[in-house]
Amino acid sequence: MSDEEFQRLVLNEFKSLRREQQVQADSVQEKFDSMQEKFYSLHQELVDTRREMRERFDQSDTRFDQMDERFDQMDERFERLERHSEENVQATLNVIHDKVVDIQDTLSSVSEVLGDHELRIRKLVRRTV
Repeated sequence: MSDEEFQRLVLNEFKSLRREQQVQADSVQEKFDSMQEKFYSLHQELVDTRREMRERFDQSDTRFDQMDERFDQMDERFERLERHSEENVQATLNVIHDKVVDIQDTLSSVSEVLGDHELRIRKLVRRTV
């Protein structure tokens, strides 16, 4: 084998190795590009998911704030009703007290007019069955 033939053989082997290396490099590049696309896709999904979670948390916060406000309003209503009920009960008790005092005064007046002895007799008559 001559030097020229040897050089051609080495050159052909070198070119063949170069082509195989280029094919492998292209394959690696394709895999890398594919993985990079998947990574970007996953990254975008993560970003979207985080955004959606923030929106949902914001909505939840808004709803909780609205619920707190409604609870405060209900608490105020109950306090007003309680005060109003207490005022009504107190007013009713005052009316009853005044009527009882009037009845006591009336009984005292009747007792003075008829006499204590006459009232006891009338009470006894009513109790008989």
